[in-house]
Amino acid sequence: MKRIRCGITGYRGVLGKRFIKLFPLNFIKYKGDLLDTKKLKAWVLSNQFDLFLHFGAIVPTKKVNVNFPLAKKINIKSSENIIKFLIKKKSKPKWFFFASTSHVYKIFSYHKLISEKNSIQPSTKYGKTKYLAEQKILKYKNKLNICIGRIFSFTDKSQKS
Repeated sequence: MKRIRCGITGYRGVLGKRFIKLFPLNFIKYKGDLLDTKKLKAWVLSNQFDLFLHFGAIVPTKKVNVNFPLAKKINIKSSENIIKFLIKKKSKPKWFFFASTSHVYKIFSYHKLISEKNSIQPSTKYGKTKYLAEQKILKYKNKLNICIGRIFSFTDKSQKS
């Protein structure tokens, strides 16, 4: 039986590492810089993916705040580029997953629970980059089966305390 071929960005991050460990897929890892458009395009176009996981991003809010222009390029522009390259393929992946964040929701108080029913109003610059990326990606929903996961919180023993 042929294993599912899964394109993945951000495989060195906490979520990417955990996903690879837990799921027995044939992972095709992007090992380059997401801002290297030529390399990214060549990788997408030269590989066959049954599904695609886009975890690659600048995530720590402190890092996003320090270099917001870079975070916008990586979190928004590279996400849109990946989608554009995927839809050019004759054989497109059956499913595309974009890892977004709960930071896209308006926070009324840090003492109240947040849910998917909260209004969209990014609470951080990181949330803003992810929400803008979602909007760019969703423009292509008629050309690719897109799933956006707004991750609320997780922790892993590999993370710094």
